[in-house]
Amino acid sequence: DEDESKKRREEEKKRRWMERLIDEAEKDEKEAQKELERKLQWIRPIEHKRRMEQQKEESERRLRRSHIKQLKEELREEEEGLQKLEEECELSDGFLAADRMMVERARETAVSKRKTRMKRSRESHPVSPILSNLPHLFHLDSS
Repeated sequence: DEDESKKRREEEKKRRWMERLIDEAEKDEKEAQKELERKLQWIRPIEHKRRMEQQKEESERRLRRSHIKQLKEELREEEEGLQKLEEECELSDGFLAADRMMVERARETAVSKRKTRMKRSRESHPVSPILSNLPHLFHLDSS
């Protein structure tokens, strides 16, 4: 009986020791959990702030990319407009040159016709060179 009683006391002692270890472990776990919660309470706002800053930076990058894209599009449109204006100027320069050539040809034709008419007029009404110069000598109007 004594051996059994000694065994039971030993087992009871072991059991209480195990329960105490389990209680201490549970207590340590609860404290660790509370400590973790305190740290998380401190970390969460920082993490939230960091995420918000990242989102803000990404939003700003998208906005800048969008703005750059818009500016590039406007620049391309302005360059196209300038190209069209240059083409129109080249066309109008070509028309202007053609107009000048036409005016020059018309003037040459008019001068040639006038010379031809004067030549025919002289041939049909011969006048001495001295008489034909008389109006110029006296600054008279030939009309």
